[in-house]
Amino acid sequence: FIDPIIDPKTRIAQVRVEVQNPGLELKPEMFVNGLIISSIAGNKKDLMIPKTAILWTGKRAVVYVKVPERKQPTFMYREIELGPVAGEFYVVNGGLKEGEEIAVNGVFKIDAAAQLAGKPSMMNPSFANASNGKPSGGAGSAGSMPGMDMGNKPTKEIRVTTETRQVKDSKESDKVYIESKKPEINPQFRQQLTDVYKAYLPMKNAFVHSDAKEIAETALKVVKMLNNVNMELLNGQMHTVWMNQLKKLDESLKKMSQTTDIAQLRETFATFNLTFYQSIKDFGLEDITTYYQFCPMAVEQKGAYWFSEIKEIKNPYFGDAMLTCGETSETLKY
Repeated sequence: FIDPIIDPKTRIAQVRVEVQNPGLELKPEMFVNGLIISSIAGNKKDLMIPKTAILWTGKRAVVYVKVPERKQPTFMYREIELGPVAGEFYVVNGGLKEGEEIAVNGVFKIDAAAQLAGKPSMMNPSFANASNGKPSGGAGSAGSMPGMDMGNKPTKEIRVTTETRQVKDSKESDKVYIESKKPEINPQFRQQLTDVYKAYLPMKNAFVHSDAKEIAETALKVVKMLNNVNMELLNGQMHTVWMNQLKKLDESLKKMSQTTDIAQLRETFATFNLTFYQSIKDFGLEDITTYYQFCPMAVEQKGAYWFSEIKEIKNPYFGDAMLTCGETSETLKY
């Protein structure tokens, strides 16, 4: 990582690299002279995709690949293998090939529709028929999904909106269409979710302080606010959507309130934030501006997100060790 900001006093830009350290010859605070050679910059054949196209869940990186020759835009779930980060892009080591089209914006919306349709998604990969956790069908199989039987049996074409679902038999592969119609969310429900967000902020700050005891205490307060959210204020599909999200949020919070292992806490926090992001995108907040931020080095370098009330980066996954590591991925204003 090369910091794009030059320090106005020292006129120095910070660079973060990984190096082998056999025998622990390199010590903290030591001055070292070295030469950094970027293999990425020297290889023009590498396939690269923007960060905005990628959904992260645990160790998996997921994109949605456009199915060619369809009258309406159709996207299929695909797990891919990523290489190193390069600015706003990732190098693709496997799972995509040159010429395939992928969604680079609105991927959470596509994934949410896939969840509603019961299709493979970030939260429900359904790798029932995959081997070794890899999707069957190969890198170029845009018409298949992990765990899907692609034999001669008719599959279902599902058109998903926020209010209606129409299903008919089709011999083509399963597909999910997205319509932009927004559901009406009860303002009282949105205010209750806002209260959850406000309780979330002290918990996030406890992670910044690397204080396990404070994290457990604030997590319990978020649980209390979450229990105050009245799901009866929602109708139809949105009621089901919230029930699924509530279960995941509650599980993560209870884990955080029951351990003092800071590494385990941060891993669970990363999982919580993925679901909480989806909740906020689906239901919104009241009179809030929040910054959805990302650190590519967090959680064993898989990358992780969090919400912040300020644009300034204060990393909850490293605290003082790497306080300013990260960037604002999205600004949400309500």
